[in-house]
Amino acid sequence: MKHKTKTAQVTMKKVFIFSLLLFVLSICKSQICDDFSDGDLSNGVSWVGDVGSFGVTEEGMLTLIGNDVGRAYLATAHTPNEEILEWHIRMKLNFAPSANNFARFYLLADRADLTDTKLKGFYLQFGENQSNDAIELFYRDGETSTSVCRGTNGFISNNFDYNIKVVKDDENVWYVYVDNLLCGEYNLDYDCETDYEADVGYMGIFCQFTASNTGKFFFDDIYYGALRVDTAAPKMTGVSTTTTLNRIEVNFSEKVTPITALLSDKYVMLEDNVSPIECQFAENRFDKIILTFAQEFADGKTYHLRCGGIADYSGNVSTEDTAVFRFQKPKRNDVVISEIMADPYPVVGLPPAEYLELRNRTERPISLSGWKIQTGSAIRELPDVIIDSGGYALIVGSGCQSLFAEYSPLAPISSLTITDAGQNIINQRERLLNLQKRQKLKDLLITKFMQSLSKIVEEE
Repeated sequence: MKHKTKTAQVTMKKVFIFSLLLFVLSICKSQICDDFSDGDLSNGVSWVGDVGSFGVTEEGMLTLIGNDVGRAYLATAHTPNEEILEWHIRMKLNFAPSANNFARFYLLADRADLTDTKLKGFYLQFGENQSNDAIELFYRDGETSTSVCRGTNGFISNNFDYNIKVVKDDENVWYVYVDNLLCGEYNLDYDCETDYEADVGYMGIFCQFTASNTGKFFFDDIYYGALRVDTAAPKMTGVSTTTTLNRIEVNFSEKVTPITALLSDKYVMLEDNVSPIECQFAENRFDKIILTFAQEFADGKTYHLRCGGIADYSGNVSTEDTAVFRFQKPKRNDVVISEIMADPYPVVGLPPAEYLELRNRTERPISLSGWKIQTGSAIRELPDVIIDSGGYALIVGSGCQSLFAEYSPLAPISSLTITDAGQNIINQRERLLNLQKRQKLKDLLITKFMQSLSKIVEEE
């Protein structure tokens, strides 16, 4: 009897696990989410269509490739099981769209071939004749497309890079939102109700183009599924120092609102009970805040930054949290030029391009933000690249960056030319530190001289 009971329990457990697996699989199947971080179209989401006409950039964005005039598409199957649906896409067109060069985001389609003349479905159009280009929702029935509703005229008449979110509710009302700053703040462009219906089954993107614009279509962060509701508050994920002695960078888990994140009283340095005198977003980053304080940080001292009351664009507000960091001033020879490739020919197992290798000789990561390199008379600023403790980074010309794809990290600059006859190569950061030391020594000597002079005057 006990044996039968145990067998029944095991059987029930297996049934439960199998049911749970089917439930999870059904959720995965009913949602599509692709940020192209895998670097290709063969993993994750199953895309069909003109796969050979698309590639993934080093930044992880889907792009149209090739030089031919024509059209290309990608599609993937979906099975909606929700009454309220959401679509999302980041679309970047590096040209002014027109009737000959445009993109479509197919939301619902009854077949995978988006060029099929019998297709029925809904799509967003990006590009039209003249200069009133708007984001427009169309219903397509075979070769006939009918405008369902239209957004702001001229909104996409020039090149653009926007996040687009579409929501369809259970009453067949469509809402189109745009985040034109890529910061996470979506504003309603338009909404409308329609009686048109379409058999569902597929979604995708479609491009029509001339030869000059094939490399100027970019897509990212494609999502389809149930309406996403953000209930998680932003969190402070870390604090990093900079090359500026009174400035730090605060990183958050998601994009935060300027109305809360740029308020000085949201941050307190516990050691001195002071707040920053300036708060600003890092360039093109809405999840990183740069804080500037009135006083410089002490070398080698540990600090505690308390932060709270920071909101995201869904209204979630962070609780108070504390991050610990240690400030250490860069010293001479912390980072050195460890290798110079001035003449890459003949090629021997390395890319056919010049480079400079930097080595971090310290036991802490070092950011190159604000650093400059001088080759001959040319001075160029280095990008914000982190070199790990004991690690290396390569300075390369941006035009040769793809040749060093297997090397990391890279610090690309606009151009890099090292003459074979020889030239001065100077780490401007080291030069700055030397100048600062000289200036401090000079100030100290002047101070002592003035003190001595004052003493002589007093004695007289």
